[in-house]
Amino acid sequence: MAVKSAAQDSQLALLLQRAAQAHRAGNLDAAEGDYKRVLKKRPRDPDALHLLAVVNEQRGNLKEAMRL
Repeated sequence: MAVKSAAQDSQLALLLQRAAQAHRAGNLDAAEGDYKRVLKKRPRDPDALHLLAVVNEQRGNLKEAMRL
């Protein structure tokens, strides 16, 4: 079980890294999708929550940004 968990953690870290790269490149749609995919597997991930809130703020969705 620990091996599966480590592999999943590694996959999620790579997905979060890909999301952050898309975000820095200005591709908010791709970044949002990847942040949400991380949150499906790890709902309280602080980095994904924070960066998804930033995406929402950048789009002017302030209520959603504050909710996150």
